Parts: sequence; C-alpha cells; structure tokens
Amino acid sequence: MTAERKQEIVNQKRPAISIKALGSALRRPVVGNLLHTRLIYGFAFALFQSIFALYGQYRFNLNSQNIGYILAFVGVLSAITQGFVIGKLSDRFADRQLIFFSVSTISASMLAWALAPNVIFLIIVLAPIAVSAGILNTIINAALTKAVPPSEFG
Repeated sequence: MTAERKQEIVNQKRPAISIKALGSALRRPVVGNLLHTRLIYGFAFALFQSIFALYGQYRFNLNSQNIGYILAFVGVLSAITQGFVIGKLSDRFADRQLIFFSVSTISASMLAWALAPNVIFLIIVLAPIAVSAGILNTIINAALTKAVPPSEFG
C-alpha cells in the first residue's frame, strides 16, 4: 500500500460506532464469530477479575496482599505469553486452532477454579487460565485485523 493510500484511509470520515454498524459487523461470517468469542471471553474474564478478591477472601481466607500476589502471577504469565510465546505458537498453529485450544482450556480451568479445594490447587489452575487468556486475547485481535479491510481498522 502506498503512503498516499494510507494517508487517504486515515483521513476518511468514519461514522461513530453505532448499533447498526455493530449489527453489520456481527453478521459477517468471520468477524461476527470473532466478536462473539471476544464478548463471551471478555465477560468471563471481567467476572473473574471482579469476584476473585471476594472469592479468595471468603473461600481461602486470603488477605489483600496474597490476593494481589496471585493476581500479579496471573498478569505476569499472561504478559509473558503475549510477549514471548504467542509468536512461536502462531508460527506453528492456525489462528482457529489456537482460539479453540484457548477457549477450551479457559472453560475447563474456570470450572476447576470454582472447585479448587485449596490455594495450591487454585494457583495451579490459574496458570492455564492466564496463558490461555494471553493467547486468546492476542489471536482474536490479530484475526480481526486480518478479517477486515484496512479502512476499518481503529
């Protein structure tokens, strides 16, 4: 793409996000599926982040410092996955395979999280959640970028 064409795309007036535009995007075969996956994943992960502190305090009698350490562990694992692991995985596997693997792993791990009998088991279960969340987040963003024309980026 030429520099002039890139500038032309950047300068194009685009409407603000609307319900109509969202509906149109959701009806696209690839984009719609990716957005639905992102919505479900985003909802599940937001619930995890929202209730984890209360869950840890109630179920395992964790204090705020211990909860902070556990959430930092999840964040660091996710960041390491996004920074160092995802490139190797995306070279070896298709986006579709990585998305399926990540969604399956997150689902099973969330169930195991709910049934965790102790803190050690909880930390073990959170590792695949963190890694899979890092993979899923990155791959969905990349797949969405590939699925839409450059004029729709942003």
